[in-house]
Amino acid sequence: MNVDFLIFEDMDLMDFAGPWEVLLTANRLLERRGDPAGFSLAAFSPDGASVASYGGVRVAPTGPPRADGIVVVPGTIDVDAALADRRLRQVVRETASGREVVASVCTGAFLLADAGLLDGMNWTTHWEDVAALDLPGGTTARVVDSGTVVTGGGLSCGIDVGLHLVARFADPALARLVARQLDYRWDFYGDPSGGVAPVVAEREIPADAAWVYRRWVSGEVFGATVTAEPVVGGRYEVAFLDDAPDGLRGAEGCRLLALEPDRLVVFTWNSPPGFPTRGQHTWVVVTLTPVTGGTCVRLAHLGHGTGPDWDANREYFRAAWDRVLTSLEAQARV
Repeated sequence: MNVDFLIFEDMDLMDFAGPWEVLLTANRLLERRGDPAGFSLAAFSPDGASVASYGGVRVAPTGPPRADGIVVVPGTIDVDAALADRRLRQVVRETASGREVVASVCTGAFLLADAGLLDGMNWTTHWEDVAALDLPGGTTARVVDSGTVVTGGGLSCGIDVGLHLVARFADPALARLVARQLDYRWDFYGDPSGGVAPVVAEREIPADAAWVYRRWVSGEVFGATVTAEPVVGGRYEVAFLDDAPDGLRGAEGCRLLALEPDRLVVFTWNSPPGFPTRGQHTWVVVTLTPVTGGTCVRLAHLGHGTGPDWDANREYFRAAWDRVLTSLEAQARV
């Protein structure tokens, strides 16, 4: 996949460098496992000359833009100056034509809007500037994918845009591995709306809610090697296969989303290694309700999409969560 990056005077360096580094890392990880690189990168400027990014660091183009693939437009602090640059605006229009996707980072969305590319689309930009862009469809988000247009929020969201492109055009599991390689916290959810047909499991456990809550928060419920940080946003990683390569050990890159002591635990989760849905994080909601003689544990595994790959995921987890609750019940009876 060709990915061309537009560079121009006073662009924000991180808007360019963030997604560029993501795609470079994706190529490196692909080549490390013996696969060909997935992305052919190029940087181009309106006149073919090097540019001074905001703050003075110069960036040189690598060649002219290609005619297909993806084009990425970074943002700038001085939006008015960019919109006053007729040549820059013309280049955005010209290079966007015929692309599979046009992507922007931060205030690069203003250049896309000027070219008419956001008409009828959902979009985002830096959270301070959503109202200023003043077009229908705007929202505050890290990434918005409207099919032929992908827009990112402010600055560091360029990394999210890059990871989103890896997930969409290469492999969601590869995107997860790239995020880990970059040491960047990122979640690619299977279906942010909640998906369809969640996996639900329920069991009465002969122990009080405080004991059950501690087992979930610590990860002891899984009977495996666990890295758990018992705070919202903390790591919640379970290595079911200790000797497997990094990224293929189990629930890697997962984290806690919500905690209510003795009542609720919510965490992200992923599919087993080898599943096509691996790397697309779903989420699990565990609710605890005191009952006579113990605690009713209700588990709802949400975020599954549609199609045979997600059907296989559900089938796997119906059995897996039943085993986990059976193990938890056995632990409580010891």
